[in-house]
Amino acid sequence: MQEYGIIKDNKLQKSDKQLTDYKLIQYAEIPEFDQMTQGVFQKYPTEDATKIYIGVEIRAIEITEGDNFDEFI
Repeated sequence: MQEYGIIKDNKLQKSDKQLTDYKLIQYAEIPEFDQMTQGVFQKYPTEDATKIYIGVEIRAIEITEGDNFDEFI
């Protein structure tokens, strides 16, 4: 499903319809990453004349002692 949006007051407002001044939202593909040591985070939306782009960034995550992820497996 396509989404459209407009950035107002530094906030992205979304709609499933193309309203006046709304642009197509394009989301970045999530690249491969190591789920044990990295996390994927959305970047702030950027826009050009025709679309709003939402990128991603891969960041290292720190697992602290006492974190127990076995219960989720």
